[in-house]
Amino acid sequence: MPAFFVSFGGEATGGGEATGGGESTGGDEPTGSGEKTGTNTERWHQMIRRYTFSKEERLTSATTITRLFESGHSLVAYPLKVVWMASPGEHPFPAQVAFAVSRRIFRRAVDRNLLKRRMREAWRLHKPSFYEACGENKVTLMVIYIAREPLPMIQIEKAMVSAINRISARKIP
Repeated sequence: MPAFFVSFGGEATGGGEATGGGESTGGDEPTGSGEKTGTNTERWHQMIRRYTFSKEERLTSATTITRLFESGHSLVAYPLKVVWMASPGEHPFPAQVAFAVSRRIFRRAVDRNLLKRRMREAWRLHKPSFYEACGENKVTLMVIYIAREPLPMIQIEKAMVSAINRISARKIP
């Protein structure tokens, strides 16, 4: 099966191995013959738009982070601790999120970056349900990794889903 890549223009381009013609890729992938159906292209763009973690969604303001730790709510879904609060700010997304891993526990930057990457991926995959629950409300979140050893992605993902569901169950003002 040929590998497909989406170029910046949104067109599917074949790559990798030559397969000899009209092999069906099945599913939602664009066809290798260069034909674009409206539904496949729309689905790809919808998936790309929905499951991203853009710059505007990242929490970077030092004053907001300070305010978050001073007056925010917290919950633990092991191995994650989530500190959150309703945000009066005017950002375009329902939530702004930051991720942290202790330098004291994980001395090597490689380990910290791996854990932050796993947390970001879990958030990226499960945030649409959180956004639906938020509605028009704005929320600021800080996700902190509290375990003393690196855990596999599946455990981090389960904890992220649990935290998202618990925050969504509360009435966000």
